[in-house]
Amino acid sequence: MVFRAVVATFALLSSSVLMAAETARLKIPDFSHLQSKAVESVDVTVGPFMLWLAQAFAPEHSEDGTEVKEILKGIEAVYIRSFSFAEDNAYSKDDVDAVRTQLRDQKWQPLAQIQSHKKKENVDVFIAIENDKPIGFAIVASEPREFTIVNVVGTIDPQNIGKLRASLNLERDSRTAALED
Repeated sequence: MVFRAVVATFALLSSSVLMAAETARLKIPDFSHLQSKAVESVDVTVGPFMLWLAQAFAPEHSEDGTEVKEILKGIEAVYIRSFSFAEDNAYSKDDVDAVRTQLRDQKWQPLAQIQSHKKKENVDVFIAIENDKPIGFAIVASEPREFTIVNVVGTIDPQNIGKLRASLNLERDSRTAALED
């Protein structure tokens, strides 16, 4: 009986979180057709339960003083898809544009749109706003041999991305550096 009550409570809580999260969640294709072509691929999906678990076990402060729990508190889900290829144009531009098209929705506001015609690189950074509150953000970065899509559902201060990366000892690369600068 207690088990059923716990399950029912969790289901109610997670369904309300998921309904709020759906408005900032992008429909990212699974890109399974590209995994065999890619020399490197990243597929990360972290939902509400895993984020709750991470927050529950995270230290109050990391070694550098970052408030890890505070940073994680507003995040509801994280989706990352990234592919690198050995040769140019191994993926269809339509694959990435299917995600970019969703960012034309009224709730998505551009923070930065960087295009380098010489290097054939495009980086789009958007924030989703609902009722004057940020509810998510998205990054779509593409170049001839790689692309990355990041969708964070929930709230996070952009300045905290670098702090979170440092506290989790994640490698700084060009995709995360663009957010921090």
